[in-house]
Amino acid sequence: MAFEDLLRMAEAGDPYAMRDVGICYMDGNGVERNNSKAMAWFRKAAGLGEPEAIHRLGVLYEKEKDYDEAMKLYLKATILGNTRAMTNLGYLYINGYGMEKDPVEAMRWYRRAADLGDPLAMRNLGISYYCVEQNREEATYWLLKARDLFDPVAIQIISNLSSLNSWAQGDVHPPLLVQ
Repeated sequence: MAFEDLLRMAEAGDPYAMRDVGICYMDGNGVERNNSKAMAWFRKAAGLGEPEAIHRLGVLYEKEKDYDEAMKLYLKATILGNTRAMTNLGYLYINGYGMEKDPVEAMRWYRRAADLGDPLAMRNLGISYYCVEQNREEATYWLLKARDLFDPVAIQIISNLSSLNSWAQGDVHPPLLVQ
């Protein structure tokens, strides 16, 4: 579908088209990247209760380092079942963005999203089990589940689990915990 067609649908009030127009502006798909326009379209779709738009709006606030607003939006999206928002909450907790670091709470959010099938949450949960709890069995279980869903980083980690040893020894959480 051409961007112009999508834009017409969004302007006609379709919340999914509003979300998709926001994604186009956020990612620069078919249009020049423009976070202000993305945010405006996400707000419109979020006002109509579209969960992914609420989540994406949270991502934009997080990029601006407005972690309080990002957290509020992620929580709202999780109520509507958005697993990526759950994973992003875990990311905020594990890194201490806008709060004290809380790996236990991060793992709760990762687990919730992983149980609902989110491969990124499975990967982050596996890494957390390895680095936070030093539980290699649980770490391997979740990394294998993420690998089986074709998560490219989980595939790489599983092929070389020994690379996690260096992360488990330090204070810094591995850079593979992403959104």
